[in-house]
Amino acid sequence: MAMRPLERFRSIRAKLGSVIVLAVALTLLVSYLVIGFAGGEIPRLPINQVLLNNRTLVGVDWGAWTGRDPEGNQALLAELMRLAGDGSLHPVEPTEYGLDDVVGALTDLQDRKVGGKVVLVP
Repeated sequence: MAMRPLERFRSIRAKLGSVIVLAVALTLLVSYLVIGFAGGEIPRLPINQVLLNNRTLVGVDWGAWTGRDPEGNQALLAELMRLAGDGSLHPVEPTEYGLDDVVGALTDLQDRKVGGKVVLVP
């Protein structure tokens, strides 16, 4: 039985470690968009899998791109805000922790028990 997309994403995220994979759908003719690395050792991808499964791998240095194309970046951000405003995007809600539970919040982040952002509230 095939894994569901979220299970496959988590499996790949665990294998790749610190790589941030924005688009992962593990079927043929899929694109992986690598935006950056959160920390630790930079993962190594089995490049033959890109070829054998007709996938596309694209690396994006967003920070450098924003400097080279500030107008394009503004257009991109405007489009994201429009999509967020009309309800087309469904971001993960932040997980809240009390200020007195900073250690718990950091531990959960380190242990990857939290998806998305963590917010400390008074």
